[in-house]
Amino acid sequence: MTLAEMEQEAKNIIQDSSFDASIIGYINEAFLQASGRINIPDLKRIASPSTVTEQMYTQLYDIDGGFSGRLTKLMNSDILRFNTLEDMLTYIQERQRVLTETGSVEMVALEGRTLWYFPIPTTEETLTCILHNNPTVLEFADDMPVEFPEICHRNIGVHGAAFLAYDIIEDGIDGDKVNTNHHFAMFEKGITQLQEWIGRHRVHCITSTSMDTTIATNDWNSTFVRWNNNGR
Repeated sequence: MTLAEMEQEAKNIIQDSSFDASIIGYINEAFLQASGRINIPDLKRIASPSTVTEQMYTQLYDIDGGFSGRLTKLMNSDILRFNTLEDMLTYIQERQRVLTETGSVEMVALEGRTLWYFPIPTTEETLTCILHNNPTVLEFADDMPVEFPEICHRNIGVHGAAFLAYDIIEDGIDGDKVNTNHHFAMFEKGITQLQEWIGRHRVHCITSTSMDTTIATNDWNSTFVRWNNNGR
């Protein structure tokens, strides 16, 4: 569906002209929310952010397409990736290392869209990774949410926008928010359609040299993942 088609259908559902100027924003917000729930293949990108000399982190705000905050894989196989910055700091402190230590990057932790690393590099390093972008913002009448299969356009875009509008319209009413709940359920149906579509189109390939993710086998295996590209 085009943006114009989704906008008109949402207007027909909401039937409140005071929301007309907000509907395109609601449509974009609905697709953004959907992309935050599921790893969408068409939003997957390879990026190569650089470290900042004499600094323990780099921010990923300026990645082309808008970084969603979801990092799937770190391609530097010798670097440890922690689930949280706190886990990484605990690991460093338990080994009696100081945070001002310099050298090549040995470990990272992603918090939001900030990538923390240790030790602090004295020269710029490239950290190649696979991540997910935000969906393309729809602006013009003929724009389409091309990263999403057409089967879920109506439920995510139209009903998602209607849900966001009715959540405001029905705010403060006594009893159930009938319209809000209905359109939220349709939005959730769109999420399910998206998940099923991705599942049907996923390529399954098993080889002896396939790249896999293995949990590190030392005493910190619950707090970090070692990314292994050697099929072991």
